[in-house]
Amino acid sequence: MAERGRRTAIAAESDSTRLRRLAKDDPSIAEVLQQLVDTVKQAATSFKTCALLAGSSMPQAQHHERELDHIVLELECAALIK
Repeated sequence: MAERGRRTAIAAESDSTRLRRLAKDDPSIAEVLQQLVDTVKQAATSFKTCALLAGSSMPQAQHHERELDHIVLELECAALIK
């Protein structure tokens, strides 16, 4: 009866840790993650091309490019762990 009021603590887990764990445990997740990495890389390349063509009309482009590069790196790290 005393256990009814107890709460189970859930450990916090970062997104990258969760992705690595899922990719390691399930080959289909690793495959989908690799497809996602490839798609995000293509999108980042397209964005960089658009930003270059837009020039000064996209003042935040460099910041967004760095963010996209960081996302690709996180996804690649998770996808490589098997």
